[in-house]
Amino acid sequence: MALQISEHFYSIQGEGTHAGVPAVFMRLTGCNLHCSWCDSVEVWRKGDRVTDPQLISLVKDKYGRQFQQGAHLIFTGGEPMIQQRNLAHFMEQIRMVTDLDPYVEVETNGTFAPQDEFAEHVQHWTLSPKLSNSGEPPEKRVMHPSWEKELNTYGLSYCIKLVVRPQDLAEADQLVTNYNLHPHRVWLMPCASTQAELMGNVEIVEHCMQRGYRYSTRLQVLIWNQLTGV
Repeated sequence: MALQISEHFYSIQGEGTHAGVPAVFMRLTGCNLHCSWCDSVEVWRKGDRVTDPQLISLVKDKYGRQFQQGAHLIFTGGEPMIQQRNLAHFMEQIRMVTDLDPYVEVETNGTFAPQDEFAEHVQHWTLSPKLSNSGEPPEKRVMHPSWEKELNTYGLSYCIKLVVRPQDLAEADQLVTNYNLHPHRVWLMPCASTQAELMGNVEIVEHCMQRGYRYSTRLQVLIWNQLTGV
């Protein structure tokens, strides 16, 4: 089997629950959505086919030391769940032929149902349902119904990360209500792709305080601005 990978790199998680944690990112090629504000679209549109033996060698030789030190392995995109069958096989191979057992995070838009064969390898989910500010119609960005049962029944480690502007806060609240989400699982992140755009956002911070949500900045933008691959 193989994965279509756009890029991979060692950095820190910049958003959500594990912000600041060292991590190896694997950005997979392709996405079923085309959000108007996406800042990685020029990267995930392209990619290379990487076979399992090549991936195992990459994990061991390039990132083995980082994983041994506790770095997380983060599958992101685009939309990684498009390739979840191959991801499941990849994770099985890692644990069969290496002594590595990385903590796995998945960043997904939530439109695909998780398959058990892949989900069993995942320690944390970051779901980012899209609001109308994405430019996508409601029928394309709705979360798959299986997630509501998964999240509220089985106690998975997860967070809901919503990209918002001040004018989107009421819509974000409605999504939280519709999916019966626990406020402490919800992270509001400013719709910002530059350092200048991340400054301020007092209204979003205050809304988090009022509702019991968490606030997420974007550390990678604060540190490296618009540079990709970091």
